[in-house]
Amino acid sequence: DSLENITHSLCTLEFDIRRPAYYWLIDALDMYRPLVWEFSRLEFADRVTLPDDDASGAERDWFLYTTLSKRRLLAAVNSGKARGWDDPRMPTLNGLRRRGFTAAAINGLIEAIGVTRAVQRIPFRRLEQQLRVDLDPSAPRRMAVLRPLKLVISNHHAQRVVGQEGHEKVKPIDRRQCAC
Repeated sequence: DSLENITHSLCTLEFDIRRPAYYWLIDALDMYRPLVWEFSRLEFADRVTLPDDDASGAERDWFLYTTLSKRRLLAAVNSGKARGWDDPRMPTLNGLRRRGFTAAAINGLIEAIGVTRAVQRIPFRRLEQQLRVDLDPSAPRRMAVLRPLKLVISNHHAQRVVGQEGHEKVKPIDRRQCAC
């Protein structure tokens, strides 16, 4: 960092134990000492209840972890299990964007959980909820009738256009009309 004129270095906690040796080397070489901040990694872990393996029928809580290790993700790419870093199944920024997550939703999640040194295991549904919050004001609502019923209105004779306001959060976008 000192050779590249970096003034502030942000890294995860696994580098915390190396900081004394790093500072010793910087001081021994009489180089600029950048300010180093360590923070915890973001981990996605969902708690699910599944039947236990034994025949008792009891249930047990399990944690499903999302792999965020670059080494393991690279192995998935190199083995062909993923098409690349932007594969929608990958928990990378490009993968999340291809899955439909907006930048505002991802940034909103980071703002909501904050940056800390404590281990953070958050459920993936928090990111999904942040996406709902981001898309809620702008997403048009649609409804479909899969098996429509024929309806005859016998007391309505005038030919007129009936309008229906859209969802209350997106009224300027959604306005439907039908001729009756």
